[in-house]
Amino acid sequence: MPSNLPPYVIRSRSGVFYFRIVVPAPLRPMIGKREIRRSLRTRSKREAILKASPLVVNVRRLIDAAYAGTRPDLSNLRLDTTFVNADTAGLFRTPSRDTPSISDLMEAYRKSQKLEGVSEKTIDDKESAVSSSKRNAIEGCSGR
Repeated sequence: MPSNLPPYVIRSRSGVFYFRIVVPAPLRPMIGKREIRRSLRTRSKREAILKASPLVVNVRRLIDAAYAGTRPDLSNLRLDTTFVNADTAGLFRTPSRDTPSISDLMEAYRKSQKLEGVSEKTIDDKESAVSSSKRNAIEGCSGR
């Protein structure tokens, strides 16, 4: 049964998700473990994937440092339970005055496609798909 989970996220019999990475065999004597496992303290698949992402990065750094000869400190490898707000992380920003509108982009795209010999119907179909996506995005943001 496919689970759509990354290989480093596993679910226990009790339903709690765990982060798990197998330590490469040459590093096991240095690290002292066969695997690194941390509870993600959630039963939500989506939340587990989000919580596991920073752990993957940190474990990868530890493994890279171990390959370089530095003994890794696993005590610092903790689950950070704080989630970063997308707005404060700078993932979403308000467009500046220099940012072209979707209409401007579509017009430039239309011109470039005409120069390449793409049929008018194909261009219209693509423009219709963009307009539909734009409407869906706006409706999704307004909570309809």
